[in-house]
Amino acid sequence: MLEQGICLEGELPDGMPPEGRMRLLAEWNDTTTPFPEKCVHQLFEAVAQESPDAVAVLFRDESLSYGELNTRANQLAHTLMGMGVVPDTPVAIALERSPEMIVALLAVLKAGGAYVPLDPGYPPERLAYMLEDSGSRILITQEKLRHILPEPIQHLLCLDTDRDAVAVQPGENPDRPFTPEQLAYIIYTSGSTGKPKGCLISHRSVVRLVRNTNYLEVAPSDRFLQFAPLSFDAATFEIWGALLNGAGLHVFPPGIPSLEELGEFIGRRGITVLWLTAPLFHLMVDHQLDTLAGVRRLLAGGDVLSASPVRKFLRTLRPGQLLINGYGPTEGTTFSCCHPMDASTVIGDLVPIGRPISNTTVFILDERNRPSLPGVPGELHIGGAGLARGYLNRPELTAERFIPDPFSPVPGARLYRSGDLARHRSDGAIEFLGRMDHQVKIRGFRIELGEIEAALAAHGGVREAVVVARSEGDGEKRLVAYVVLVPELQPTQGELRAFLKRSLPDYMLPGAWVILPDLPLTPNGKIDRKALSELDSCSPTGGGVPPRDTLEEILLNLWSTLLRRTGIGVHDNFFDLGGHSLLATQLTSRLRDSLGMKISVRRIFESPTVAQLADHIRAIREGGVVGYETSGAGFIFPVSRDRELPLSFAQQRLWFLDQLEGPSSTYNIPVVLDISGELDSGALNRALSEIVRRHEVLRSCLVVRGGEPVQVIMPAELLILPVVDLRGSADPAAEADRLSHHEAVTPFNLAEDAPLRGRVLRRGESTW
Repeated sequence: MLEQGICLEGELPDGMPPEGRMRLLAEWNDTTTPFPEKCVHQLFEAVAQESPDAVAVLFRDESLSYGELNTRANQLAHTLMGMGVVPDTPVAIALERSPEMIVALLAVLKAGGAYVPLDPGYPPERLAYMLEDSGSRILITQEKLRHILPEPIQHLLCLDTDRDAVAVQPGENPDRPFTPEQLAYIIYTSGSTGKPKGCLISHRSVVRLVRNTNYLEVAPSDRFLQFAPLSFDAATFEIWGALLNGAGLHVFPPGIPSLEELGEFIGRRGITVLWLTAPLFHLMVDHQLDTLAGVRRLLAGGDVLSASPVRKFLRTLRPGQLLINGYGPTEGTTFSCCHPMDASTVIGDLVPIGRPISNTTVFILDERNRPSLPGVPGELHIGGAGLARGYLNRPELTAERFIPDPFSPVPGARLYRSGDLARHRSDGAIEFLGRMDHQVKIRGFRIELGEIEAALAAHGGVREAVVVARSEGDGEKRLVAYVVLVPELQPTQGELRAFLKRSLPDYMLPGAWVILPDLPLTPNGKIDRKALSELDSCSPTGGGVPPRDTLEEILLNLWSTLLRRTGIGVHDNFFDLGGHSLLATQLTSRLRDSLGMKISVRRIFESPTVAQLADHIRAIREGGVVGYETSGAGFIFPVSRDRELPLSFAQQRLWFLDQLEGPSSTYNIPVVLDISGELDSGALNRALSEIVRRHEVLRSCLVVRGGEPVQVIMPAELLILPVVDLRGSADPAAEADRLSHHEAVTPFNLAEDAPLRGRVLRRGESTW
């Protein structure tokens, strides 16, 4: 029996009626949608032909139209064809985020090849393995990156120094046969055997992700942010989601920004479609919520979304805006399930990963491959057009993870066993419950703990090693290594970390270490991971040198709070103690709040100890510079109040919306405080007045002068909160609620009102 393209025959689990099988297998997997049976570059070429002058890529002050991008990619494609690229030829790409990177991707596809992303920040040993395993004979890069790339490579193509040779090639589209089943890229993920594994993704899988989908509609007016590393498959969504739909792709400059820099970029560029890893989404909601106000579709994922920041973000959404929880392994081409949420969505303890996207099927099966009843956990299996071919050079692993699809009438159809534990809700939405093995997600990166353990075991001074991911109180995970050393050698933590850095990327390095005489075992002789989690990590390696002055004490407290560690000394390295790029961005925000100085994320990497960073800050102060350090842009000095003051970015957005829609309470932030006891209204007014005096933004209006909006700072005056006595009303509490609501929804006049107001409601003799 066939229904909705699903085979409904087979064994039913205990307690499942036939109509339940119909719902689980057919109704909840009715996702078939027509999408173009074309290759990625062919769809791009169609957009370029239709809209050659539309802006395709924007980077700093540079932009490329669709026509210009197509021509440059064609020239590079003809160069690659002359170097022997034919269908499915792997071509490695090691480039920073830039227009050249986009040109290279398109060129490889146009030549018929499959691009192999290499992150220039990876250890040379890991890059060398990926080059060898993929069989890449051609490497596209830049001259400045050559010294960090492995040698030798048969054909090295530097886009800057070889620019003239490429520019003389034909600018027409290459004329050679293509099929959607050809490889588009080979992307490497962590492998449990100790080596990364290459995942084979076809053009058809990419097209199914971004064209005619049920989770995202893209218009040419949309602006995508390209922020994910090319070696992270979120870049697949960012790049091709924009370029195959005629939208603009805004490429973030290379390097790790602070939260403020990222938020400023999103707002200044008017980004409308944005993808963030779950941890970065949590941070942006906490620290840069206003900068997300213009994002039409915000997709977050790569790890579990926490309910609290999701609720906080949903409260800010305007009509038409969506937050989308995107779930999917690399083997399913970026997304397999999505859960859209708007301001009316109610979130419980778990944020669902939703339903399968277009042309994707998702089944939750028990150990006998039978569908699990709603509410009953099982392993999540993925099918459909998004599945990878399998793993490069790993036929046994491919056969193990990609199994025959018993529910598909299509011959040869497969399911990918994700290893994720999940369950259906009664409404069909899926909830992610965790992993069934030792694979984890750290800041969106998929990690096989076995790969780290194998790398540790290769050190001659390590007898045994186990690595676990320990969750912190805020949901952040960190890797903890439990190590049994060879008694005669006794390598230090620093030596072990340095050894791992030769083969593993930074996100796979343990942030804490526990040295044990032996690993704890269960009664049946297996490693007792529960007992491991109860052991404390070892102390830092810097000797716990105490702070020498107040500045170092402040920095040390920030280190300890962010790293959740005690006993840190001023010479301990932030990153050796478990710090990473996301924590570094948080550190820059806290430094700004604590010291009034803007320290770049790059500076944290260059001065990773308290002592080094303190020396840098002292040098700034001793140089007589008052203000903030920026990353490469000099210093920001106080501005005279004797001239017209331009609006900040947040004020510009607020003013623009006010002009567009009229006065609105959308961005009001109401606060209601209950006070019991005697209230000294005079003291309250004086305290609030002092805050307003010290913070000019709380007494600034937005007015138009000379055709441009500017800030006008009003004089500091005593703020008087009117007192409304409700003791004579029939129901003082209800009347207080009514007046509070009225106050909360009353708009501000941006040109006349100070952006802070309040009133005191007296409900009883000693309640306010």
